[in-house]
Amino acid sequence: MLKQKFTRLAKNEIDIYEYDRRIDGTKRLIRNEPKITEGSLKLIEEYDGLMARESLAKATRLKHLQVLLTLSRLLPVEWKYVTKSDIDNVVTKIVELYSDDTGRETHTTFDHKKILKIFFRWMKLGSRDFRKVGDPIEQWKTEIAFVQFDQLISWN
Repeated sequence: MLKQKFTRLAKNEIDIYEYDRRIDGTKRLIRNEPKITEGSLKLIEEYDGLMARESLAKATRLKHLQVLLTLSRLLPVEWKYVTKSDIDNVVTKIVELYSDDTGRETHTTFDHKKILKIFFRWMKLGSRDFRKVGDPIEQWKTEIAFVQFDQLISWN
């Protein structure tokens, strides 16, 4: 029998996804991660505050924090010291770890590269919005391919 906890938000509302609890848990994982320095932790917390101020959905904030945890584990240096070669190496690791057997883009590789671009743009140029500031030089060659529809369906 499936037992699922529900959190009550207000008198007649039930929180099925428990985003607040999951965001807090992910923040705790980030704080306890030995590879994440105080400087990187401060940057990630500032970024989360920005996402909250910009009224991004809690699901979006959760996804960004989870991906930033993964990316921080893959980085050899603190976020503020990241170079173009570090980004290239992280993108290579993402593709090696999360692509399908043929090496094509998956939803996971797409999400990781997209969030890497957004976070790095904010860190270097002060805005998440490409239309306002463009991309930093370090990311000019980071390509994101869209996932093809036929990858989502098994024809067997």
